[in-house]
Amino acid sequence: MLRVRAALIVSFVLLSAVLASGTVAAQETTQITGSEGLQDVREDLGGDYVLADDIDLSDDPNFEPIGDGSRGDRGQEPFTGTFDGNGHNISGLSIVRSDESYVGLFGEVGRDGEVTGVGLEGVEIEGGERVGGVAGFNRGNITDSYVDGTVSGERYIGGVVGWNRWAVTRSYSLASVSGRLQVGGVAGRNDGGGTVSQTYAAGTVSATGGRVGGLVGNLGFPRQREGDESVLRNSYWDTDATGQSEGVGRMRAGDGEVTVENVEGLTTSEMQGNDADERMTAFDFAGTWDTTEDYPVLSWQTGLLPTEDIPLRGFGALAAIGALLIALSLRHRGSSDR
Repeated sequence: MLRVRAALIVSFVLLSAVLASGTVAAQETTQITGSEGLQDVREDLGGDYVLADDIDLSDDPNFEPIGDGSRGDRGQEPFTGTFDGNGHNISGLSIVRSDESYVGLFGEVGRDGEVTGVGLEGVEIEGGERVGGVAGFNRGNITDSYVDGTVSGERYIGGVVGWNRWAVTRSYSLASVSGRLQVGGVAGRNDGGGTVSQTYAAGTVSATGGRVGGLVGNLGFPRQREGDESVLRNSYWDTDATGQSEGVGRMRAGDGEVTVENVEGLTTSEMQGNDADERMTAFDFAGTWDTTEDYPVLSWQTGLLPTEDIPLRGFGALAAIGALLIALSLRHRGSSDR
């Protein structure tokens, strides 16, 4: 009897803690409803943000990238918080900074930074080095995002990320991408343990100086350290639209490893339409991707969100503790009836 009461008390304390933490989390997450709110992200680069509406940046020419690299020109720190697109798009992003590095919606996503569900429509981005639609340089996690428009620069130019050193997953680019060296439809350069997975590119990709690929311009590098594995897997590029016959421009492992797995170039007709899932078999069309009459889109774009990746926290933990309380109560009632 005493043990049951003690368990009930502990469960009640845990339940109270979950409710309290849920309230705090809600207070600390900043909702962004317009251009000004997006600009304000620079004031707290470690904060948690969520888009509450679509944002049109057409009246904000030459947008200043959010967060910067250690060698950047604007003296900022990288973005290390969380940014959730929440089913909304950002349109009209224009950046013209041809003499600067770390150029994109985010100049640099740093370690611990997470950017998810970002849709960029009609971007016009021009920079020097490390230029990408979502981020110029990435050391964090970029997931479930896409870019459409034009991205250009000198070196390390990619539709989604200019230079990746951690993870870009479940993302795609329809952008026209151009530069001089190390240019890719998704990432201009992927090395130092970076992974590009479950992505596709279907915009023109070109480089005047070489190291250009439909997906990644340069995979790995000569001074890559032992233990580092640079990975490209489960990805596709449109050989017609990109104008590229190879998915990777150049590969160099150094003392580490380079892995290319389940990567395939397809024609436009093979990647478009309701039968695209029959050829792009590395994609999860049951939860993450949806076919359309055009190219595949992420499920959040059609409102059909996946459920398998939802962690047990917040209300999930609340439900679990609630179930425990009910079980203990029933057990106690059953013992009392004996």
